[in-house]
Amino acid sequence: MAPEAIVKMQARVDELKQNRQILIEGLLTCERVEKVFETEANFVLIRFKDANRLFDELKTRSIFIRNQTAQISLDGCLRISVGTRSECEKVIETIRALG
Repeated sequence: MAPEAIVKMQARVDELKQNRQILIEGLLTCERVEKVFETEANFVLIRFKDANRLFDELKTRSIFIRNQTAQISLDGCLRISVGTRSECEKVIETIRALG
């Protein structure tokens, strides 16, 4: 890999890590959140109060996340991919507004 490509890749990784932290910190302030699981991935797994309803509410607002509630041991969990800073902020603001 060319040195310029490595620099660009590292910048993108750093941005992803920053956005993931913004997403996690914002989610922790939402009253529907029961638990945010530790992660090093490009997504965050969260246990919510009434996850299925929240999933549907977000979907009607064109926010598409993954519903994990049918998976073993993931009852009430939704998976949110880490996006751009503005995308992460939009998800947080929407979840807060939904109560």
